[in-house]
Amino acid sequence: RKVFGLLMLLDKEEQDLFHAYLGSALFEQGEVMQRFLACWQSHFGAGEPSSTDPTVEQLLAGSGLVPARFDKYCSALHKRLLDFFAWRAYMQDELTRLQLGLSILEARQASRKEIEAMRSKMGGLVQEMPQSSQKLRLEMDFHWKEAEDRVHARETQNVWKENFHHLQVATERYFVLQKLRLECAAANIRLIFNQPIEPQEPEHLLVLPEMGWDEAASRLDALALSYWITLQLYRSEDANEQFLRLFAHLQAQAAGFEEQERRELYNYLLNYCLRRSNQGELQFQRHSAAIYRELLDNGVVLRQGKLAPQVMKNIVVIHCVVGELEWVEAFLEKFKDRLDGEPDPNMIKYNHAVLAFYRKERKAIDLFKEVISQLKGDIFYELDSRTYLLK
Repeated sequence: RKVFGLLMLLDKEEQDLFHAYLGSALFEQGEVMQRFLACWQSHFGAGEPSSTDPTVEQLLAGSGLVPARFDKYCSALHKRLLDFFAWRAYMQDELTRLQLGLSILEARQASRKEIEAMRSKMGGLVQEMPQSSQKLRLEMDFHWKEAEDRVHARETQNVWKENFHHLQVATERYFVLQKLRLECAAANIRLIFNQPIEPQEPEHLLVLPEMGWDEAASRLDALALSYWITLQLYRSEDANEQFLRLFAHLQAQAAGFEEQERRELYNYLLNYCLRRSNQGELQFQRHSAAIYRELLDNGVVLRQGKLAPQVMKNIVVIHCVVGELEWVEAFLEKFKDRLDGEPDPNMIKYNHAVLAFYRKERKAIDLFKEVISQLKGDIFYELDSRTYLLK
């Protein structure tokens, strides 16, 4: 079962690569393992997984092996699959290869010229990375190694002081970013549980100095500034101004952020707007709709081009509430075949029922009843459908 689950993660090209990988001279019994893999692949048709998982009996019969040997080969194939995934990640990530190569050169005390050449190349890759906590951590490590080398090489005081200065700057930037991320996460949790968003307590070990907008914009880089504005949004009484500032900032800068942090920031912005929208504030309902359209345009809300069913529900309801009914109809047509996972067709039907409800069309009643009777995999669709029928 574990082997089949991993094999389903491979596309046709990767299956062929894995087949060749098994035949490597590095492995014993490579040909035997390739034949064993072919037994599994017979259940994939033309490179695609079958609609149902094969039974152990089917695989055992197809392999021509006795059960004990079959179990042994399953374990070996599972281990080789995990090794293959690690190897693929290694081959696709030049920075990881350089880091490992640099560690090996340092451990074997290679020439300083060779180490500096590799470190220089690695530094260039780090600079090209999107803004993220990981990038700052790599910069800190990079400058620390540089500073250490300068001291060990007994270079001039000015040279190694300069490297320690770079290290100090990188460390402070990392500290400020992580502190702001922590404060935003805490404020978001308080918002979810309807608790007051309180300012930093003076005795807190990690208190940041209070900054106004001009000082923050001049001192913080784009990513840290995003979290700073988010924090002001959660704390400010003039939330509309802070929302517009953060939304405009993300539209201009978020493309340069690492995906995880870009998604995190947009989620904070969206959570805040949805919270205010649920309190009946029309301007934040319109803000929520604008954010969702931005997330669809830049792909942040999508996973491999597909949309989560719950996100589709939110998008449909928000846009119906603000009267964008024609937009909703076009949206449903565009994404009807792009729901993530294994969606039930009645999930799309539910959203069409919501659209019909806001258009005051009687067919909404029939559509909601069909969803209640046919969609059994998600109780929330049934509950929401019954709520609409009561209206």
